[in-house]
Order: sequence, then C-alpha cells, then structure tokens
Amino acid sequence: MDARPYPDTAEPPETAACTDLKTLLRTVDFPISRRELQSIAVRSGLDRGTLAALNTLTEEHYAGSFSILRELRHHGELRRSA
Repeated sequence: MDARPYPDTAEPPETAACTDLKTLLRTVDFPISRRELQSIAVRSGLDRGTLAALNTLTEEHYAGSFSILRELRHHGELRRSA
C-alpha cells in the first residue's frame, strides 16, 4: 500500500506562505509528481504567472528542482524570481 498521500489530498508544506517558486521548491519533498507540485503551488498562493508556467511542465515526475527550473528557463518572470 502506498503511504504517500494522493495529490488532491496532499497538504502543502508547513511553510505554506511561499510567495515564489524558489521558496516552494526548497520546501517540497522530492521526488514529486507534476500534479502534486501544481496542487501545492495553488494552495500555497503562488501568482498566476508562476502557476501558468508550471502548467507547461512536461515530465510526470521530478527528482529535484534543477530539472523543473531547466524546463521553466524560458519564462522571463520566473528567471528573475527563481
């Protein structure tokens, strides 16, 4: 039986007051699925631009933040905040 919570029921990290992607990526537990990351980002209150960028991710699972940031490198606003 999988002990990991389902993405829809996963609680945001204890530091749920994340205001940017960089902070969020420091608080999530990897590996993480794209769906879990998006769900946590929404509940953490990230801005619409960041949420839209996260919707462009193509991999199903991520082992670390580097691969996420590499995929998002073309988003100008994110480059400044992350």
